[in-house]
Amino acid sequence: MSEKRLGDLRLDQTVFFCCDMQEKFRPAIKHFADILQIAQRLVKASKILNIPLIVTEQYPKGLGATVSELDAAHAVGVFPKTRFTMLLPEVEEKLQSISNVKHVVLFGIERFRQSGAIVTTSEAVLLQLVGDKEHPHFKEIQSLIRELGPESGLGCNL
Repeated sequence: MSEKRLGDLRLDQTVFFCCDMQEKFRPAIKHFADILQIAQRLVKASKILNIPLIVTEQYPKGLGATVSELDAAHAVGVFPKTRFTMLLPEVEEKLQSISNVKHVVLFGIERFRQSGAIVTTSEAVLLQLVGDKEHPHFKEIQSLIRELGPESGLGCNL
């Protein structure tokens, strides 16, 4: 018997959204370094697990590009924006080109709890996506999780 539960992620149905991790936000956003650390973990995991990564940049002409610490060269798209949403027509078009997307993992500079998102840890997301220690990339994901996490309480360590 198959039971669907809210928050169950499937690797083949997931896309990662990295929101507005830009240089000018570094001094303005509380816990930016910790948010960056979690974003780095998820960006690396997207490459290891071949999860499509979509990156947005809020008004990059004025706020700068995505911080250099995030290696998002493998992203399926980096989209500049002036709107306060990631759901730009270009992003929606890109999502249409990726088959079977049912789950979006959103991270970066975003206040998403008020929009009904399930707030969880990067560790929980990554373990759910690999599903089992027998997954061929489990050891790589485990090593990402074992790296020291933020001290702000934004993440946890196993």
